[in-house]
Amino acid sequence: MTSGDLHKVYCFLWFFYIAIGVSLQDINAPGPYHQYCIIGAGPAGIQMAYFLQKANRDYIVYEQNSISGSFFVKYPRHRTLISINKRFTGQTNKEFNLRHDWNSLISDDENLLFTKYSKKFFPDADDMVTYLNDFSQRFNLNIQYNTTVQNISAYFLHKDFNMKFDSNIKYRKEHPDYFSNDTNLSYRYIFSDQNDVIYTCGLLLVATGWSRPNIPTEMKDEDDLLMSYENMNLDTDIYEGKTVLILGKGNSAFETADHIMGVAGVIHMISSSRVALAWQTHYVGDLRAVNNGFLDTYQLKSLSGIMEGDLRNTVFTKCLYHNRICIENEVQNRTNRNRFSGYDTSAVRDGYDIVISCLGFTFDFDMFEQRAKPNPAATGGGLTKFPAIDARYISIPGMYILGPLAHSLDYKKSAGGFIHGFRYTTRALSRLLEFEFHSVVWPSITSNLNHLENHIVKRINEMSGPYQMFGVLGEVILIDTINSEFTHFEEFPVKLMDQFEETTGHLLRNRSLIVVTLEYGANFSHPGADTMDIGRARGAHAHIADNANFLHPVFYYYKNLPTSLDMETINEKAILPIPDDVMMLAEEFLTEWNTPNTHILQLRRWLEKITNSNRRHYSSTSCFEMSLHSIKPPSGCKSYLNDEGFWFDVMAVNLDM
Repeated sequence: MTSGDLHKVYCFLWFFYIAIGVSLQDINAPGPYHQYCIIGAGPAGIQMAYFLQKANRDYIVYEQNSISGSFFVKYPRHRTLISINKRFTGQTNKEFNLRHDWNSLISDDENLLFTKYSKKFFPDADDMVTYLNDFSQRFNLNIQYNTTVQNISAYFLHKDFNMKFDSNIKYRKEHPDYFSNDTNLSYRYIFSDQNDVIYTCGLLLVATGWSRPNIPTEMKDEDDLLMSYENMNLDTDIYEGKTVLILGKGNSAFETADHIMGVAGVIHMISSSRVALAWQTHYVGDLRAVNNGFLDTYQLKSLSGIMEGDLRNTVFTKCLYHNRICIENEVQNRTNRNRFSGYDTSAVRDGYDIVISCLGFTFDFDMFEQRAKPNPAATGGGLTKFPAIDARYISIPGMYILGPLAHSLDYKKSAGGFIHGFRYTTRALSRLLEFEFHSVVWPSITSNLNHLENHIVKRINEMSGPYQMFGVLGEVILIDTINSEFTHFEEFPVKLMDQFEETTGHLLRNRSLIVVTLEYGANFSHPGADTMDIGRARGAHAHIADNANFLHPVFYYYKNLPTSLDMETINEKAILPIPDDVMMLAEEFLTEWNTPNTHILQLRRWLEKITNSNRRHYSSTSCFEMSLHSIKPPSGCKSYLNDEGFWFDVMAVNLDM
């Protein structure tokens, strides 16, 4: 009996017991069972393992290779990471420093920062392998290596879960006893490994990353002529004097071009889209300056060329009249409006000695059986390489997507596909899971409303999560004017604002709220944008802050939570629904929003407006004098007077009068 057959028998028996109503407590799950199964011990997988272990949850990580972070053993092929290793910032604030540390995972161990592993600004990939394995070993994470997960099946234990999954939260509210503990979870995932061992888990956390080369199905390599990024020979002697065509225009393509640029005779590069430069788009996944030396050789006429063309229906074959690779297809060359072949001016008419495919990677959908297989995030374009998920990182009931695979929510916008972004979204997901399945509310801080201004100024000048996941994670502040308190929640996914109460465990109870995000100007970031324009700082003063282009804080004020309809009808470029009030702080060259007039004064005036109160700060002398002349001194004096034991005496005297 094959592994697949054995797996199906176990799944059939398991599902049969469920169908006839046998309690899950009366039967044993086939194979080892854990509440949380994480697939993949890359940075996202071990980051989630850290949070689950810290919460004392029943989890395991399954990794197909013998070490953590095995992706970085091979990739990037030319061994230099493009993630910034900023070791010195001029500050000692740990949270601020994490803004500029793009490689470290989140932990309580200050020695486990990647900045201690390499002195290079763009570090070696081998250092990342060492770091990730040290992280796994330091916390003794529960990782089972050499385990290839396959044949993943999902079984839902209630017929209502055949409905759209958005109804899950409603169902849980209506049937709280059914979800009282883990043995009554509403779904089970069953899968096998390469040795026919069967595993079972309650929740599946997929953190495999993109594990398959992205080769368009319509593109044909009839004679196995193409090299690929993942298996190309790195010996530069092979490319000496050769004519090379590189498919793709991402970082892997340019990284490859830079590697062979000093030895190849001619290098051409082609893909369907234009080159997108990260310093124009503010998207870290676009072409980085560290890899774009090839652009100089193209624009300065040094036998390099960049073309745009649709690679679908492309056939690579041996040329008829010389020993080269020719392209036979009906692809439109947008550069000169001619076909690739058939015209004497075709840019590719001479063929190539070597063709290298650098078209990126995609998710392995084949590890799932049909019932558990996620849908692609889109039917065309770059999102096809992602599994579809909702704002809670759910693909299908009980399956959560982590790390780069969850980047579909902010693709081409923020940093969710990279360590310095998904370490925060992973923490957000861990908090969602803690409340969803363990009734642990989202952590918060409550303080006197008089401290709100100082609290906000401190937070916006150090917070690293919303700084890297701009427009995705935000700070939520509940305002209680009756009790003169505020409650602050860090790094909340702003696309879940309509579900704030049911995902955090905190009720508004007639409180209003502020949502703080960091954002670029709406039209500042896009391919071809002139981000070096002399007048680019258009919102550097308080009275023109609405015109800010560079990253700046935006404050949204809502009297009530946005509704699901509000969230569904957001403008395409908007982060949140139209608020009851909004305020932007001026962009700042040093990204320090703490100047007395341009930032702090504007924030105070706005807080006075939305709370309908005087939020000025007074000296102790001024508070004392106003207490002698006023029955109700301003709110800024209350803390002083209470602390001094004077407030109630003054009130009593005034009342007697």
